[in-house]
Amino acid sequence: DTIDDDEASLLEPFSVCLRAVLNNLPQRKELVVVIGAGTIGLMNVAALKAVEPSCRVACVAKYPFQAKLAQKLGADYIIDSQKEDVMERVGELADTKVRKLSDGGALLAGGVRLVYDTVTSGTTINQSLRMARGQGVVVILGLAALPEGVDWTPIWLKEVKVIGSLTYGAEVFRGKRADTFARAIDLLTRRRADLSVIRPRKYPLEQYETALLEAASKKTSGVVKVSFAL
Repeated sequence: DTIDDDEASLLEPFSVCLRAVLNNLPQRKELVVVIGAGTIGLMNVAALKAVEPSCRVACVAKYPFQAKLAQKLGADYIIDSQKEDVMERVGELADTKVRKLSDGGALLAGGVRLVYDTVTSGTTINQSLRMARGQGVVVILGLAALPEGVDWTPIWLKEVKVIGSLTYGAEVFRGKRADTFARAIDLLTRRRADLSVIRPRKYPLEQYETALLEAASKKTSGVVKVSFAL
């Protein structure tokens, strides 16, 4: 009863990210990287801060409106993928050397233990694998299929683990097993997570074509969530 309809409409994507976080927990005060600031990337930031508020989240965002929302949801650092060198910036935050590669990319000498890739293009998967430290974890949250040009060398070179995460289920957290949705509702009810900074753009059902176009044109529309108002 304490969650309004707008915030409740984000429970599903929030639960997707909450499952990924609960199964791959951040540690106190550690630097965690979230690549992407679309709906899933933003919900990933919120889930990380809800589960471990002290962790330092660096979010790679493409558009200014996404960067602003990521900050409001708790991201400690914003990396502008359009204007900044993502690997250089992560290397700076992780206080590690950046090794340039012959293909034009880079590899972090150290890196971060935990990376969440919510885009999963060939470019972002390469970044994720190359910024993970030895025996680090890359969590695949985007809908990866057959990304091209992926260099899998860091998997064996650094013994990096690549873990896929899909939708939701039941997770064990602090000794208790519970449904992901139930945990998500509890976190919102107790205001451990506040998704109210994202206001869905609402349309009557008869304007479904406009609504779908808005949802598919994030760069120009600045929309994160589209809802139909009855």
